[in-house]
Amino acid sequence: MSSQASVGALQRALEAQVLQSLEVLREIAKEFRAFNLGLETINDWVAEIKEVDETLIPVASSTAVQVLVPFEKLNFILAKCITASGPMRDFIVRDQALELLKYIQTYAEEYHLFKNPRVHLDIDNAKAKIMRWANDVVLPGGRA
Repeated sequence: MSSQASVGALQRALEAQVLQSLEVLREIAKEFRAFNLGLETINDWVAEIKEVDETLIPVASSTAVQVLVPFEKLNFILAKCITASGPMRDFIVRDQALELLKYIQTYAEEYHLFKNPRVHLDIDNAKAKIMRWANDVVLPGGRA
């Protein structure tokens, strides 16, 4: 397998891991209604990632064979979201949703997903949606 083929295989694997993680999040959101805004946001993420041509996701060829993105941490974050209970539940869901975005952003930056202007993962917009949702759900009218 050539170096270029190895990079292509890694790019496809990375894309598949991200999509799989988002599919898990979508199913949890549907089943537990943990994120009222979740389906819209998650569908946007999935659509954006699926539209990205894998050849536009640059990966350093010297590390291509060794890179393994540990998306299993997402399961821990999501578990905390859905097991929260009581009056703090909505705050915990909000905080964990923001942590999830931070986690995705960290790995996207680490693997250079933001360096190509045609690769678009709008993390800031997703954060803003979560904060608006939290204000509406947790603090009706935006303030206590």
